[in-house]
Amino acid sequence: MTSPARPVFDSETRITIPETALTLPALRHPDHAEIERANQHYIRTHLWNLYRSEEEAQNNLRDRHAQWACLANPNGHSERVRYHAYWVSAFFLIDDALSDPNWHGSSTHAADTIVSELVSVLEGDLTAPGSGGGPYKKVAAMVLEPILEGMGPGLRARFLADMRRYIHEYRAEVALRATGKVPDFDTYMAMHTASGCDAVTTLVEYGLQIDLTGAFRAHPALHELKRIVHDNFILVNDLFSFHREHSQGDYTNALSVLVLAEGMQLQDAIDKVCHLIRETETRFIKKSGEMLTSALGADPDIRAYVEEMAYAFSASSQWSYETPRYHNGERGVTRFPSGSATLTRDRITYASAK
Repeated sequence: MTSPARPVFDSETRITIPETALTLPALRHPDHAEIERANQHYIRTHLWNLYRSEEEAQNNLRDRHAQWACLANPNGHSERVRYHAYWVSAFFLIDDALSDPNWHGSSTHAADTIVSELVSVLEGDLTAPGSGGGPYKKVAAMVLEPILEGMGPGLRARFLADMRRYIHEYRAEVALRATGKVPDFDTYMAMHTASGCDAVTTLVEYGLQIDLTGAFRAHPALHELKRIVHDNFILVNDLFSFHREHSQGDYTNALSVLVLAEGMQLQDAIDKVCHLIRETETRFIKKSGEMLTSALGADPDIRAYVEEMAYAFSASSQWSYETPRYHNGERGVTRFPSGSATLTRDRITYASAK
């Protein structure tokens, strides 16, 4: 079921963010400063000309994409976490190009062009830098090639399948936005789980230099754990990115969906999303504890993965509340914010952020 898209609020609006009381600790990769410097060089060298303006390019340097990879994979091999960081920066750019209507207007033609370039890479056309192909094809080929070279056949096949789902679901979202509709909440969560979450958690395996392809076939608990982490990724991101996406006319966000398709008031939607965020942590702690104390925990690769997924889980909150991307170009807050805040068209201001 879909509902008409429209602004969720029109002017300055006071909201309250409930206390989430999340307990899983964050950990940053020991080489995070070096990885950040390398990633900033990567953005300047390979992505700069794809941004719409110098200001926009500078903003993406400021947003510190590399810290997402460093928080999500703190025990990963340094070179692999660096490639993960390049992937994050490239796909934030692609995410903006596909999800922000200001990039492609009301027509889906520009989005179709981007999608076709990405699909050609995922079908095996890893175009060498500087050779034929559109700009997004070149960026995708450059960022994916070293990652794919470092994966065994099983992990590589899963990662490529993850990326195909990511592109397919993003294209479906662009098409849905073109209709002026938003989906119901359950449909929205299923779409967003497919649009990137699987690829992120597969990169955790890549960073740890393990391949759990056989284990995923044999143990449903691994899929259950991933789904909990994916739910958290979506909900936390949507809480922090809501004002940014809303200002762009993008209503494929959990808060907008709950208001527009489920009939909630904005404050009730915020309360529900924060409740679900707390609930995902409770579910993760329970499921991971069961896995680590069962026979699965005796497998060193599974144990390493489950323990690293706890950091991937906390990375979602840590990066989202500290990055300038979601804080009006300013340094983010130092803890998960709670209490009163003010929403305007393009920013959120916390009354008591620390």
